[in-house]
Amino acid sequence: DLRVGLFGTARITVGQHRDVLVVPASAVLRDDVTGVARAATLTEQGVVRWVEVTIAARQGDALEVSAPALQPGVRVIVSGHVGLPEGTRVRIES
Repeated sequence: DLRVGLFGTARITVGQHRDVLVVPASAVLRDDVTGVARAATLTEQGVVRWVEVTIAARQGDALEVSAPALQPGVRVIVSGHVGLPEGTRVRIES
């Protein structure tokens, strides 16, 4: 029996994406004025390069992104990148 005032949550899977590039949501910054989303990536020399990305899907804290310059295995910055200029040399800390 259903009663008035009861509620629930449901998840409905409408499709699956395989072999896609996924990054943490914190890696992508979106400009509220232009709507452009970017990720700060690191070169092998530890230099910051901003790459425009397209967000294809989101599940929890994971974003499916696409962009010609964003390749599998590339390092992305997930914190401390707000206001970080292109070309800055950074050091990775864990």
